[in-house]
Amino acid sequence: MTGCYKEGKVIQIHFCRFKVLPRTIRFAIAAYSLHRSILQSNLILQACSLKTSCFWNRQKQLALKQRRYYHAHLYSILMASSLRIRNDLNNGLYFVTCTVKNWYYIFDRCNRWNILLDSLKFCQQHKNLKIYAWVFMLNHIHLLVESGNMNGFLRDFKTFTSKEMKQNILANEPRLLTLFESKNGFQFWQPTNMPEKIETIRFFEQKYDYIHFNPVRKSYVNNPAHWRYSSANPENLLELSYLES
Repeated sequence: MTGCYKEGKVIQIHFCRFKVLPRTIRFAIAAYSLHRSILQSNLILQACSLKTSCFWNRQKQLALKQRRYYHAHLYSILMASSLRIRNDLNNGLYFVTCTVKNWYYIFDRCNRWNILLDSLKFCQQHKNLKIYAWVFMLNHIHLLVESGNMNGFLRDFKTFTSKEMKQNILANEPRLLTLFESKNGFQFWQPTNMPEKIETIRFFEQKYDYIHFNPVRKSYVNNPAHWRYSSANPENLLELSYLES
């Protein structure tokens, strides 16, 4: 594991020397280094499982401890890279993803689609939210949106919909509440938003198509327009904004 540790130190030195690298690339390099360390820990655990001496038992315990350490740091890196939008980039057009905790399929019943729709409509009317494309899947949603305060919008949207979903679940499927238990009580959404800032027309078009074809890739429908809870559907459940030419 010393080699992995040294490799990690090299990566840290690399960060210090090349701070001009984009933030996403720096996160990717760190995540890759930790991923390799986890893989090497797994190899040691496999080797130790074939041995029975006290020495190999100690090595196994050490490898388990190191693997937990690497997992924790990898998780923190992923959270830091996807949890929150930087304050200096808070104003703009973003592709964001909100995912239900445990990836549980929950939106397709008990009128839960409308909870999401009503919340987004409120944000459009009172928070100056602009929606360019959207889709609701069974356990997550994708949005192509613009706001003067993107962090504020995501915070308020998740907070409101979490409360409404909790009441809905309690009234219709109370046994599901255990799936969303957390240290702080009830947690409906995963903490990540996966924000990606849109800075080019090409990237906008890529995310626009990705959103609309998501139900097709999941085999929900054969045509994007056939999925009702999407901006590709002609029913237009949400008012859309358009890029200025």
